[in-house]
Amino acid sequence: GIDAEIFSRAVDILVSRLRKKLLPTEYIQTVWGSGYTFIGKPR
Repeated sequence: GIDAEIFSRAVDILVSRLRKKLLPTEYIQTVWGSGYTFIGKPR
């Protein structure tokens, strides 16, 4: 429904903001049909 669409866009917007703050942007990858994944370097 409409609530799911609003939530989906909210997540997209938050990820977009994170990508701007986390440079380089390849730390967050889009997984088509599933969502997003964080690719970090092991410490």
